[in-house]
Amino acid sequence: MDFSLEIENLKAYRERYPLDMLIQRRDAFVKVADGLKRIILNLRGENCISKLELTENGRPHRGDRTKQIREICQKVGSDSEKFRTRKVLNELREIEGGITTGVRSYTYTVMRKLEKEDILESVGRGTWKLL
Repeated sequence: MDFSLEIENLKAYRERYPLDMLIQRRDAFVKVADGLKRIILNLRGENCISKLELTENGRPHRGDRTKQIREICQKVGSDSEKFRTRKVLNELREIEGGITTGVRSYTYTVMRKLEKEDILESVGRGTWKLL
């Protein structure tokens, strides 16, 4: 058996499509696929972030706010390569119908915690990247 023709075809393909370009195309396809997956989940109602239930004293259950902020960061971070804290706060404001200064401050704290857990990376003042 002679594989010289197949080897020549592979060499020609490698010259035509360098590895860097193929990696960029793959990353672009992954980003589009993730966006489409999120859209489908939203249409099904499986990926929506809901308003938190409050206890008798007017606070959310333990850990719920952290989970909600984490979900918002993942949602916003998957939309674009970098995002601002302001965008997370706006999403939270839209979901909850408004936020207090305490919740805003807590959001910054949670985002710093997510950075320590290697979920987010700070790429500038108030700018984040999802890892």
